[in-house]
Amino acid sequence: MPIERTLARVRAEVAAGELDTARDRLHGLILTYPERLDLRRELGDVYWRMGDRAMAGRFWYLEEPAAPEVRAAVAAFERRHGGDRGRISRALRFRGSLDAVSSPRAREALEGLGYRAAPPPARPRGAAARPHPVVRELLRFGCMALLALSVVLWGVGLVAVLRYIFGP
Repeated sequence: MPIERTLARVRAEVAAGELDTARDRLHGLILTYPERLDLRRELGDVYWRMGDRAMAGRFWYLEEPAAPEVRAAVAAFERRHGGDRGRISRALRFRGSLDAVSSPRAREALEGLGYRAAPPPARPRGAAARPHPVVRELLRFGCMALLALSVVLWGVGLVAVLRYIFGP
């Protein structure tokens, strides 16, 4: 489902008072589109409506603190984590690329928490690293040698069984 249709559903759910469903849907969108700060803003709005000021502050942390509710929520979020930059950074869980953040306020806040430019993309979970070509060739040679040894031993065993059955 395209993001705009999903956002329309979220807004309809918020209007209908289905805040839990809207919250869950927005969390999924943030996982898919981590650089979209507007999604974080909307999720902060949902948490504010739910009465969870600290969680609203978590998602409004990268916003301009112009509105009094944003300032109050961000302060509640910082208090919840003792004002510790490391705890705030871990709780923020921003998974996007710092290079893709266009808001100067958000970039400044992330840099203040120790975020740096995005690391190289990680391998998908469960994907093994490709071995060096020399290691790959040695493994192939070792497997072929084991296969040849197995065939030889199988042949020697067959000859031994046949001699046992039919005698010398």
